[in-house]
Amino acid sequence: MFDKVYAERVAAPALYIAYHNAYQNMDRGLLEFFGPQGLASEIYRRSRGLSGLPIGLLTRPLSIFLIGLAFILAILGGWA
Repeated sequence: MFDKVYAERVAAPALYIAYHNAYQNMDRGLLEFFGPQGLASEIYRRSRGLSGLPIGLLTRPLSIFLIGLAFILAILGGWA
């Protein structure tokens, strides 16, 4: 009898709140940010910011390459 009351009155509402407020919102936010569209739009946004930097003709591609290489190494190497 006590287990049934506890399950219906305490555990079920707590699990409902935990799922709908915390898990669902955090999971949706992380998937949208790190998903294919979110990651692609973030890279595009940052590359548009880099393209406006006043860098010379030869050093611009080199600096963008090095920044990209550092970004990839940071992700793969776990520097971040």
